[in-house]
Amino acid sequence: MGVPPKPSRNRRPSRSLTQATRHSSTRPGLVQGKARPACPGTTHGPSCCMLARVLLAARYLLDRLSGPRSRADELLALRRRLRAEAGPGGATPAEELLAFRLRELREQLAARVGRVEACAQCMPPPSPGWPGRQCCSAKTEGLFGEHELAALRLAGTSPGHLRPPPGGHRGCAFRGPSGCSLAVAHRPSVCVGYACRELLAELRHRGDGPAIARLQDELQLVFKRFVAARAARLEMCLFEELKAGLLGSK
Repeated sequence: MGVPPKPSRNRRPSRSLTQATRHSSTRPGLVQGKARPACPGTTHGPSCCMLARVLLAARYLLDRLSGPRSRADELLALRRRLRAEAGPGGATPAEELLAFRLRELREQLAARVGRVEACAQCMPPPSPGWPGRQCCSAKTEGLFGEHELAALRLAGTSPGHLRPPPGGHRGCAFRGPSGCSLAVAHRPSVCVGYACRELLAELRHRGDGPAIARLQDELQLVFKRFVAARAARLEMCLFEELKAGLLGSK
């Protein structure tokens, strides 16, 4: 899973999502093929897969025409990874409920934080015209970890929602001069839950610190539960595949 951007010597993050959002060792592709009762999943017919590839190629072309190749390449890889995850109806009911709860918490947390001064005053910027230093400076792949993408996909995020901003490519592919180009519902939980010391100080001074901390804590807890539920399903998928292979070899 993705982790918060690496802090500088003088600026250390005070709160961030748990490192459980790092990339796990679960094998990709276990839910592909025919769905089994113990391994819910959706199947994609040849026509559906062909259409998806065409759409991804078209979006890549548009990204290449409107921005740098480095960002277009990152977006293509990210959309492919998102497309490979199980969509609504392709996982257990528990996973879907947790994924939608994560989406609700991200929106509630972002609304509660609202407009702040700390982010606009974050200095020094890595380049002229680009405010901020720590947030959004990490690589796209690191922020959109395996579990993050799985939760986003189950909650309704599609490759079409991953739209970049205009301009250059500095840090995350969705980082623009005015902030993130993604709607809060389609951002990773690690991004929404991150807060540096300066931002936390502003929120405490404003009187919102305790309420926001509770939302951050719940976001972490629900994410941990989602990771555990997903891991249990994938382990069952692997068991069923091994079982089917052993029985088929007899």
